[in-house]
Amino acid sequence: MKNTMDIFEINLDEKLYNSVYNHNRRIIPDDEFENLINQADAIINNENESPKKRALILVKKYQLLESKRKLAPKLLVKALELYPEMPMALTKMGRFYKYTEKTEKAHEYFNKAMKKLQIYPYILLEKAWLKDDYNKKNAYFAKFIKLKPDSIIGYEERCRLNEKKLLNYDWSIGKILIKQDIKKLKPYIYRLIRDLTYLIQINQNNYLYYKDRAELFIWKNKIKNMAKKMNKHIYADIKKMIILYPEKFLRHSINDISNMLNDVSYTEKEKYFTKLTIWKMYCYSKRAEIYHYNKEEYSKALDDYKMIINQDTLPEQKPYNWRESIPYYAFRSRAEIFIEMNDINNAIIEYTEMISYCKGNERYRSYTPDAYIKRAKLYQRNNELDKALNDYSTVIDYGESGIQYNLKHAYEKRIEIYKTTGDIDKAFSDYNKMSELKEKPPFELDAFDVIIDKYEIIDDV
Repeated sequence: MKNTMDIFEINLDEKLYNSVYNHNRRIIPDDEFENLINQADAIINNENESPKKRALILVKKYQLLESKRKLAPKLLVKALELYPEMPMALTKMGRFYKYTEKTEKAHEYFNKAMKKLQIYPYILLEKAWLKDDYNKKNAYFAKFIKLKPDSIIGYEERCRLNEKKLLNYDWSIGKILIKQDIKKLKPYIYRLIRDLTYLIQINQNNYLYYKDRAELFIWKNKIKNMAKKMNKHIYADIKKMIILYPEKFLRHSINDISNMLNDVSYTEKEKYFTKLTIWKMYCYSKRAEIYHYNKEEYSKALDDYKMIINQDTLPEQKPYNWRESIPYYAFRSRAEIFIEMNDINNAIIEYTEMISYCKGNERYRSYTPDAYIKRAKLYQRNNELDKALNDYSTVIDYGESGIQYNLKHAYEKRIEIYKTTGDIDKAFSDYNKMSELKEKPPFELDAFDVIIDKYEIIDDV
């Protein structure tokens, strides 16, 4: 039997914060949401329950609806009727008034809630967010951390506060104001490293914590006039970042690393990062691109792409969508070089090896139809029409799209050959089959989720 969430045990303050600041829109699955609402209604409607318990559940129902971008202030009114001094309800009512731009009313409710901050420390966050002064905000966050040391919120908010001393904007540690005296930034850098270390102790699976701390270690080196140097702390955090980086966006991690290590000498990078397979493959790929572009160094480019094919293993992370690590693209690049050299036969051999590789590796099975189509086009170019037809037919027999070409494309190319050879009946037959296709488009990366900060105020609860 599936375990269901208990409305008394779930901390919706932490979950709501995560949904807003970490772009995690679905903080509660739909089926669990319905279950929690039903739990809440059963307690709210049970007049035998204590007023304080019913008030608590009224506020939790308010938070559940808030997770769906709905605000139901009548729930808070009912909660305060049952428990007038309830700090959680007072805080949420203040937040509601802040959202509706009734600042004086917001302050009134926040001040009432502050009288019982030991019971509900989250009021300290609301007070901090209303302040502009660095020291006042910092004091509220410090007090919250003291009362809630296991919450990520206080540390993350204090990080954002210290980032403002370093940055033009809040959300990245990457772009320091160059004109500032870097030594004046030293205390903020050290405070950020401290808080990120606490965050890692609480949650060891957030790649952003390691990424940000690595960048700060780099800036710490700059303060010591050691900008070109690496160290074990930077390396350890970047390695951990790669391990945890979201799989479908793994290729972005290499761009992050490149930007971070822009000032670090090549010798230092080579010393540390040749230990990482992912970094070696990136280096092979980029060097091969340079050789390929130079045209006179085709053989060196072919050798580097071969190294990627031979080192198809990433112990740090599976590389599904990181282009430089996928042998499919290395095979394809080698074939393209042979085509530029007007060596079609070797290009065909390259695609043949690619087909064998993809068919024998479950991880790359979806690339197989594309490999057949690419080889078929070369057969067609070589006027080896029987072999081209065989490859296009193989794709059609697969009955599924690849990552670049869809099934319709194989039919189109086979029709083209049938028309050339005068097999009009076969061409018409393929055209009819193609017109009946209702297939999925080629593979595409999902877009990043975006949170739209807009709520609907509702009365019917």
